[in-house]
Amino acid sequence: MDFDLGLSCGVGVFTDVLIENFNLTRQQVSLAYLIGTLASGLALPHAGRMLDRWGMRKGAFLAAFFLGLSLLYFSQADHLTRVLGGMLRAETAAAFGIVLLGFFFIRYWGQGVLTLASRNMAGKWFNRYRGIAIGFSSVTVSITFSASPSLLNLLVETLGWRGAWMVLGLGIGLGVASFIWFFFRDNPEECDLQMDGRDPIPAEQETNEDLIIYRDYQRSEALRTYAFWIFTVGFAWHALLFTAYAFHVVDIGRFAGIERQEMFLLFFYAAFISVITNLGAGWLSTYIRLRNLLILQNLSLGAFALAFAYLESLLLLKVIVVIAIGIGGGLWGNLNSIVYPRFFGRQHVGAISGFAMSAIVVASALGPYLFSLYEGRWGNYEGIFLLCGVVSLLLAVGSFWGLNPQRKEKPQ
Repeated sequence: MDFDLGLSCGVGVFTDVLIENFNLTRQQVSLAYLIGTLASGLALPHAGRMLDRWGMRKGAFLAAFFLGLSLLYFSQADHLTRVLGGMLRAETAAAFGIVLLGFFFIRYWGQGVLTLASRNMAGKWFNRYRGIAIGFSSVTVSITFSASPSLLNLLVETLGWRGAWMVLGLGIGLGVASFIWFFFRDNPEECDLQMDGRDPIPAEQETNEDLIIYRDYQRSEALRTYAFWIFTVGFAWHALLFTAYAFHVVDIGRFAGIERQEMFLLFFYAAFISVITNLGAGWLSTYIRLRNLLILQNLSLGAFALAFAYLESLLLLKVIVVIAIGIGGGLWGNLNSIVYPRFFGRQHVGAISGFAMSAIVVASALGPYLFSLYEGRWGNYEGIFLLCGVVSLLLAVGSFWGLNPQRKEKPQ
């Protein structure tokens, strides 16, 4: 139940709807997205601590309920704009403020609290089989987020943008929230079970030292490790680039010579690669160091960005984009759920991952706005894709030193 990338893809479908129906420019919509998402990102460290205190079940339920309300709010945003714009005699300013507030709501409750709770839930239930469990759960996530642009586009064409938001709001606010309440549980001990459903393997018999948790780190301790920052920056960079692409997908496709519907279908095709990557990474994570998967994630990002910067062959461009989105997204979702409980233990995982999620959300806020600024100044996206490709390759090199800090805690 990871709403992070799904929201990024979903917003891209509605970007042009907001521009056309609220009389805003592409830069104004991107700026509203930036400010709303930044505000939500800055609130997430506190949300992470609250999840540790309340439990993941209550936090996820409230997040789903309020996310549904947020989408219903967006379905009435044009009416609110007319009322507020008439009162202020500044309809553009009113539209900007209302759209900004809507972005804050969906990013905080959806990409923030709900994603944090669902990821940390898996981290608390599994250790040795964490990667495999997340791999299987991510199969559904990969298919749904990759198919979501096409499905949401169809929903908009069938019901209109207002009807689409209302259906989504009711489905999440009632359906998803009810599912969470009845089926989520905070940890296996609450159900008289154990992690992985079996007795833990003694440390002296463990074949992969990275699976041994010697102690739980405080958030302040985790923030002083190189491993925390190289993984978090890698995740944040993926969010920046992918969200920018998803947000401006129609406009990027126009420059590349790819039709709107075909651009959305690329996400769908990537789902098949993402499923294979999720399952493969989940299985491999039990046996290899996570830094190797992070290196591969950053290399796939570099290939994706450089393809848009240099390739003129549409067929080759589409193939690389599909493969890169599939591999990068599959690894990103898997690693994001595995690394923090494995590297820093379960006790403070909400606070630690909440801080990381804050950085990821802030980065995802910056991406669309930076891309819109570049396009507004230069009239294309080639240069910024080239820069993103270079940064991705540098992060791949830096990932080599992202070792598990638990190894330093081994008793001598």
